[in-house]
Amino acid sequence: METDVPTKPQRASDGGSSSKSFVNMDALQDEWSIFPWNHFPGYTISERAGRQTSWVWQHGFDIQPSDSPTKRKWNIENHLFKEHRLVDLSGKRAPALGKGTRDKTPSKNIVEMLNLNASDPKEQGIANALIQRFDKDHFQRLLLEWVVDANVSFRQPEHCRLRHIFEYLNPSVAVTNAHISHDTVRKRIVDLYTRYKTCVIDNLKSTPGQIHIAFDGWRSRNRHALYGIICFYIDKDGVPSKLVLGMPELKISHSGENIAAQILEILESYEILDKVGYITLDNAGNMDTATEEIAEALGFDPKKRRVRCFGHVLNLVVKALLFGHKADAFEAEINGSLFLTRSSMKSGERKAQSESSTT
Repeated sequence: METDVPTKPQRASDGGSSSKSFVNMDALQDEWSIFPWNHFPGYTISERAGRQTSWVWQHGFDIQPSDSPTKRKWNIENHLFKEHRLVDLSGKRAPALGKGTRDKTPSKNIVEMLNLNASDPKEQGIANALIQRFDKDHFQRLLLEWVVDANVSFRQPEHCRLRHIFEYLNPSVAVTNAHISHDTVRKRIVDLYTRYKTCVIDNLKSTPGQIHIAFDGWRSRNRHALYGIICFYIDKDGVPSKLVLGMPELKISHSGENIAAQILEILESYEILDKVGYITLDNAGNMDTATEEIAEALGFDPKKRRVRCFGHVLNLVVKALLFGHKADAFEAEINGSLFLTRSSMKSGERKAQSESSTT
């Protein structure tokens, strides 16, 4: 007996359209509600791992048999051409005139993992609900957010124990190949950064006033010389805001010229060279040179735009009051004396232990 299966509405297509047009998944979930499941006992919604990008998915539904998870027939194009005379309207794929079928071995499906009977309408509905509830893209997005927020290694999502936990909570993680590698984590985080950077650029360009910057350098525990660059501004809604623009690594000499070149490169990447206002820095000599280089490049007076870091000034004043003009030499002397005192104490302890052992 033949059963009329409702087909999805076919979208308009032309030769110039992309072959990567995706099926609207929200609309697809509504369409499953009209599918005649009573005519397909033993079948469930497919747990296909890949996206439905082919033209064929506009003409039918993707279901899978639960009783033979090790074999599927892939003859959709053949059927559409032979029975309905339908072909790819974009012309990118020739009609499947002589194509045969081929078999593919998928992962174990959720029906088998949960020991459900898909021939029972009630359990068939449970299986379909579980399959539809899992969103592979959302799962991977949550995983990326955890990696970034917890500041863990990109390889953490590859940990076998963590993957076992995910699969225990929802077998669809394994069935749909939702696990991601460290390379994928890195690529997607970089893609997200690039995407959101565009939003930041638009936000900075929309500010009504100037954008003021501050930067300073330090060396990380693993010996990387980094420069933190922060900007301060009033946004278009009148709210005081601040933003980290970057932490570039300076691998060459920390001269004022090199520092200025690195800072200007970051400012240019955010398209705010024409909006730079005041610059707050410490009192190091190379920072004086960096300010002059930036001022020359942007066309303003470095003396009028330079703001001294109050915390650094206060530190210098207190050290001068406590130790005089040669504070650094005094600190070195104090540190040297402290080292000698500790060495003397350790030497005395070893001598006392030696004498006690001989007696």
